[in-house]
Amino acid sequence: LFSLLFCFTDRQILDLRSNSFTGYIPESLSQATSLDSLFLSSNEFQGPIPACFGDSLTKLEYLGLAKNHLSGPIPNSIGSLQVLPFSLSSLERNSLV
Repeated sequence: LFSLLFCFTDRQILDLRSNSFTGYIPESLSQATSLDSLFLSSNEFQGPIPACFGDSLTKLEYLGLAKNHLSGPIPNSIGSLQVLPFSLSSLERNSLV
């Protein structure tokens, strides 16, 4: 599914909320470099936030990751984004450190 999405690499908004996706967040999402909003909340993603998001998704203004099963540290590269109303609410219900 995610590889199919990248036929549309000029997308600015990708909303995948509430789809019951499982596993790790695919690093291939970082190929969508024109994204300014990425909504991945309310799924079943687990593991870390891919560090490549901060390096590749430089236009990102919103990153919604709440209500998943993410764990581990928040990558330093995320802090380099111009982003964000990146509030704690966009990370709630995870186990990030």
